[in-house]
Amino acid sequence: MGGRPSKPVNVIKMEKKSHRTKKELALREKSEEKLVTGAKLKESPAVKSDPVAHKEFVRVRKLLKVMEKDDDLYHNQINTYCLLHSEITKLSEEADAQRKDIEELRQAKESFDDEKEFWDLLSKAKKRLDTIDLKIDRKRTHREKIDRENGLTITAALRTVPKKPEKSTSELK
Repeated sequence: MGGRPSKPVNVIKMEKKSHRTKKELALREKSEEKLVTGAKLKESPAVKSDPVAHKEFVRVRKLLKVMEKDDDLYHNQINTYCLLHSEITKLSEEADAQRKDIEELRQAKESFDDEKEFWDLLSKAKKRLDTIDLKIDRKRTHREKIDRENGLTITAALRTVPKKPEKSTSELK
């Protein structure tokens, strides 16, 4: 990927120096206004009932509010993101517990009378850990895929904002 993502107009206006003209800023501001509905971002019942997802929603909504992008147009993406965040968190906790079990099993190796039983248990535990890690990777990929497929990430939305005003035919002469 190239370059830095575009900044919203309100961020540009806060900067002390900018190479953009007033005309460019006015065009960007007008274009950005078309990217929102004016309806506030709403939390889905599923997110609200999940403590981890709810906490992430509150955090993300605060950040979006600062950027003036806490619009309900993004509700599906943000709610799905928060649910995936929760699922990934739970799976990560499960993976940590499985790693701890594997370590405890290794420490208890000497207490096994049958070495084959130890290796079978260790193998099964490692397979469970691999399965959990694969689920985490799939959920992360799913989260990223939603962003790309819908083009509803804030960065994607800002890329649609023209950086420079179009030159009128009188300016071209």
